[in-house]
Amino acid sequence: MDFRELLKARRSVREFEAKDVPLPLIKEIIADACEAPNGGNRQPWAFIVITNKDLIKRCSDESKMNILLEIDRYPTSTLAGY
Repeated sequence: MDFRELLKARRSVREFEAKDVPLPLIKEIIADACEAPNGGNRQPWAFIVITNKDLIKRCSDESKMNILLEIDRYPTSTLAGY
């Protein structure tokens, strides 16, 4: 697939199946992502893989709350688009 085909085929997934992703696949995806270009070729990678669904929900809820607080404090924040 050439780059133009890749651009046309890309998509944003908003709904997911409630299936666990095998850890070897997660590690492979992270390894592939580390090959992507980055600023200054510094590779400052650090990853935390969370598989506990309750903790994922807590992190998501906390993030949403922080976004809303940011928008309340700074209505012109770029986060307002979310």
